[in-house]
Amino acid sequence: MIKIRKYIYLLLFLLISMYYTNRSIDVLKNIDPIMQEIKENNEKYKIDSVNAIIEGDKISSGSHGKNIDYKESYNKMKRYGKYNEALTVLKDTKPTISIENTYDKYLVKGNPKKRNISLIFKVFEDTNIDKILSILEENDIQATFFIDVKL
Repeated sequence: MIKIRKYIYLLLFLLISMYYTNRSIDVLKNIDPIMQEIKENNEKYKIDSVNAIIEGDKISSGSHGKNIDYKESYNKMKRYGKYNEALTVLKDTKPTISIENTYDKYLVKGNPKKRNISLIFKVFEDTNIDKILSILEENDIQATFFIDVKL
């Protein structure tokens, strides 16, 4: 019984020491000049996500944002030995309301800041697809074709 108690105390001591070691490392990272400079430049890279707009049965798309991944940026720059803006790592931030998690609405328009459009062609038996494809290739444009023919 005494041996079991000793092992339990030893295990408890190890867990507590690991916890405090990790906390100490976090405190040291936060006072490191590299980490401080990464945090100072956060606003330079931060792009807020934009929620989709829902109006009745209609939805207008939002957009993802970007934030600095402090841990990855710090690790890369620490290996380099000093702050280097080119080593900044960004991560995506998702909006809380998006098309990805709202399936019961009709998409009526895209994000006005992105100025992207979708090209959709409905193809019939007599449609000249080759001419359309050549124009799209010349301008490096992607499109979707819906084929409506009976086989």
